[in-house]
Amino acid sequence: MKNDPLPLENHVSRYCGFSHLDPETGLPSATAFMLRPADTDRAVSVNWLELLAQTRAEQLNLVRKALDKKMHLAAKASFAVLNVGRAIEAVRIETGEQYSISILHNPDINPGQWDDESHSGIYGLPDDTDEAAVALAGVIAEVYRARGE
Repeated sequence: MKNDPLPLENHVSRYCGFSHLDPETGLPSATAFMLRPADTDRAVSVNWLELLAQTRAEQLNLVRKALDKKMHLAAKASFAVLNVGRAIEAVRIETGEQYSISILHNPDINPGQWDDESHSGIYGLPDDTDEAAVALAGVIAEVYRARGE
């Protein structure tokens, strides 16, 4: 249901464009988890994977289909997968309990154009420091190519 917290044992994926990948390792960097001026809802967009399917391959294919209707999935982009509970805990610990994030279900549906039922958001990220973003990048569990190639 909209605005419900995601289960701590579940996972989310974050689309990370090429500019948010570390040039040396090719892995998503902390910049992928920072708020942008365009984030008017004050959240970093993610997709709730367990809502979609059983296997990771099926989950990511459904995320790709949903996002492909909303944006261009770049060939060199990636998906970072985070465990919800570990992400929340990492931000709490790494910021000395200064910041607390929530990961909430927030479906993004535009009738006739796209239906992104798994869309969710990471709320509570600060504007004034990148500590929380660094913590999130530090607990990336899995990385996949955005276009599945």
